[in-house]
This record gives sequence, structure tokens and C-alpha cells, in this order.
Amino acid sequence: MSTDSETMTTGYRGETLDELRMRRAMVAVRLDMQKEVLQRKAQQVMGEATQSDGVMGMVTGGIASRFPKLGYLLTGLKVARMVFRFVRLLRRK
Repeated sequence: MSTDSETMTTGYRGETLDELRMRRAMVAVRLDMQKEVLQRKAQQVMGEATQSDGVMGMVTGGIASRFPKLGYLLTGLKVARMVFRFVRLLRRK
């Protein structure tokens, strides 16, 4: 078993600035890769959601193509729903 006094005498000397910079760069690259993966998954989910709206999606899509203002309204409602979900997530944390 090591005691605190042993740790002090043979202690951890730390990392050099180059090592810290390298670690920081590696973490940044890993975060960028994870962001890209999440963005691809989000695009797939959004694509599936628009394709899987079923009959209601076909009806509203047909109506929206004939009446552009209605299409804008429906798109606004979808965006608002996503924003409200996001805000709800932020409030929980």
C-alpha cells in the first residue's frame, strides 16, 4: 500500500505542454468525428420521419403543393415542435 508521503516523494510529475496540446487536439478531433456521426444519424431520422408520415403526410404534402402558404404553415409547425422539444430538454438539465 502506498501512503501519501510516498506519493509525494515519487509523485506524478505532470505532462509537458506538448503532451497537453496533443491530447487537446486528439479530443477535438474525436468530438468532430462524433458530431459528424450524430449529424448523419439526425439526417437519416429526419428523412425517415418525412417519408414515414403515412397517409397524413401524403395528404398534407399534396395540399401543401397546391397551397404554398399552407405548406409554409405546416413547416413552421414542425419547426416549432422541434424547438419546443429542445427547450424542454434544456429545462430538464
